[in-house]
Amino acid sequence: MIPSLSYDEFPAREVSSEGMQRIAADTSLLNIRWHQHVVYAVRDDRPLHLEILEPYPFGRDKPAADEVLDQSLPTIVFIQGSGWHAQDILSAVPRVYPLAEQGYTVALVEYRPTEEGAYFPSQVHDAKEAVRFLRRHASRYSVDPDRIVLFGTSSGGHTALLAAFTGDEELIDPEEPEPGESCSINAVVSFYAPVHIGQMHLYPTAYDHTAAESPRGYLIGRKNVLEHPELVEPTVITNYVTASRDLPPTLLIHGNRDRTVPFEQGVMLYEHMRDCGKAVEFYCLDQADHGGMVFFRGEPLTLVLGFIRRILDR
Repeated sequence: MIPSLSYDEFPAREVSSEGMQRIAADTSLLNIRWHQHVVYAVRDDRPLHLEILEPYPFGRDKPAADEVLDQSLPTIVFIQGSGWHAQDILSAVPRVYPLAEQGYTVALVEYRPTEEGAYFPSQVHDAKEAVRFLRRHASRYSVDPDRIVLFGTSSGGHTALLAAFTGDEELIDPEEPEPGESCSINAVVSFYAPVHIGQMHLYPTAYDHTAAESPRGYLIGRKNVLEHPELVEPTVITNYVTASRDLPPTLLIHGNRDRTVPFEQGVMLYEHMRDCGKAVEFYCLDQADHGGMVFFRGEPLTLVLGFIRRILDR
């Protein structure tokens, strides 16, 4: 039942009691409506889903499930890493919730996993289709189609960077020959992403990065990475970074004690983008391993929010 009085109409109670203490509510934070398991595409007879966090103002009554809110918000399309295997999307919701509280519609993308035969570039195709879907349904989910940022972690960062750097021009899904909506975006954020899967074994890590059964091997069709350079080359992010190619502003954050994706991979991409004259920021998260909440609280979160605001408010 909808209350008879709105939040603005309902007076604050002034009743007090000895020993009671008053604290202030942070009314700058927004409430969140979670659209769960939204199907954005069907590929290989497999529905692919978005988890969409849609902010609405503090003090507003909770909107009905089918109510369309009259707002257009900057949007973050988030791609959870998984070694390109099946993702645990729901585990990522708490990590990105603070972004939604700051006024961003946040859509978490499920991509096809490699263990089901969805080899490269299936994940990039899926990310681009998710962006198109959000543009097609912008009013339904409070998406501003002119202010969209891609954000990925680990293999999701690899996917986000490639989707951002190739846009409408390359790595286009053959099932979408006339997509209608653009899949280009305004900026991209990447945490601890693989950059060149054929060189990860050159640095100290805790894993075998070359075997056919490794995540990197799965990505290229369950092949040994060192034995198939022709399959590795299209996955290498730096191959899509040239002085003449227009790229969106990029933020990179990587831990220098990463046991999964060598820190040198982040350095490689940053230096290449810098040498090509691209807008890129790179931060070393000192003592950080691969992933964890340390990347989504404190200074890293502040850096991400500041970067996105600078780009979208231009």
